[in-house]
Amino acid sequence: MANDPGANDRGSNDPGMKGRRNSSRRKLAGDRGGSISVENAIIFGLLIVLTIALIEFSLALWQWNTAEKATELGVRYAVQSDPVATNIANYNGVTDGGFSPGTDLEKTPLGFFVVRCDGSGCSCFDGDCSVVQNIQAQDPDSTGSFGFKKANFDAIVSRMDGVFRGSDLGPDNVTIDYSYVGMGFAGRPGPDIVPAVTVRLTGVTFDFMILSFIRPLMFYGSEQPTSSGIPMPPFTATLSGEDMFSAGAS
Repeated sequence: MANDPGANDRGSNDPGMKGRRNSSRRKLAGDRGGSISVENAIIFGLLIVLTIALIEFSLALWQWNTAEKATELGVRYAVQSDPVATNIANYNGVTDGGFSPGTDLEKTPLGFFVVRCDGSGCSCFDGDCSVVQNIQAQDPDSTGSFGFKKANFDAIVSRMDGVFRGSDLGPDNVTIDYSYVGMGFAGRPGPDIVPAVTVRLTGVTFDFMILSFIRPLMFYGSEQPTSSGIPMPPFTATLSGEDMFSAGAS
């Protein structure tokens, strides 16, 4: 009896015991109690994730659209208002260039150039900008060799900020290029040089409702470039200069 392997397993050879065990297993395998609650929890979780995704994706599309519209509005206002680089508007082809009134500037030695302005000032970005550098009629309220006027720059940024609905938009997010592309003539009413004006919006992020709180808590979330948003790509818009006179801008 001591060497009997089934001695310590009471009922191991009992056919009735085995039947009851098999019946209990079958009952457990077939028990559907609580399955509805589990299924509801899974479906409810998926619906929550889907709802959040739809809300955030719609919000991202809306903010993308406002960024495009802000850039377009910025360049529209820039071509109608006093330029940030006031020397562009103050250049006179007759007194500064020595050309005869009515001379098409495209047929003069004026070369291509780009003056770039941001929140800190204006500088020559490309080409020979000496034609509009330190001219005689520089605006007395401007600074720098290209006549940077911060009030004009801030007015454009303010117009853009009134439309954009993402992260905060400030002077560091906007650059304005004034490019001479051959348009204009000496003695023209208004600015003799008619530049192509390009407004760029950079460094802004999507401002999410829910992900803004979740993202910093995610794995390596605190090490992301922006802890509360995903960066947007740059936005650019270009138009030919028009009046370039703030009194007539709207």
